[in-house]
Amino acid sequence: MYFARSFPVLTHYQTNPELGPYFEGDIKSNPWGRNGIPDEIYRWKKGILRFYVQDDYSFLEMMQIYKAIYAIISYTCIDVEELLTSGYYDDHIYYSPDKPYCSSDVGFRGWRQVVELGPACVAYGQGIAIHETLHALGFYHEQSREDRDDYVTINLNNVLPSDKHNFNIFPSNAFGLP
Repeated sequence: MYFARSFPVLTHYQTNPELGPYFEGDIKSNPWGRNGIPDEIYRWKKGILRFYVQDDYSFLEMMQIYKAIYAIISYTCIDVEELLTSGYYDDHIYYSPDKPYCSSDVGFRGWRQVVELGPACVAYGQGIAIHETLHALGFYHEQSREDRDDYVTINLNNVLPSDKHNFNIFPSNAFGLP
């Protein structure tokens, strides 16, 4: 007796959901506006991250988002406030599964700030949810830090030409913190 099983064909975003259509795959903000991020207007008011998780997520997907938020508050000085409803004009992160990729703006943008976490983004743990939430808190990718070359050597010969822009160095700011 033989059994056969066919597997679905996965889309580009299902195999690597962080390779979305934005800057460095997942950053929705204008990459040339990076020097504005240290400005206080891009910080969350009173250091409080207000958030709402869209109820279209499965229970297990929601748990990955909540685990991500818990990890962030456990290791940072960020406070969070969960909203029970989501108004468009209320300043908060709105976690949405509506796109097949993972993306976020960098820093506070005001009103309902959508963090796209498609199902593949939360299927295997909270890592990508942490990653995108950190973008919303104002952090860029580590490989773009201005002090990167003090710690690692990037061999651009090993990088696809279409991906080399992901290794551009941009100014950063530690906001006066160690």
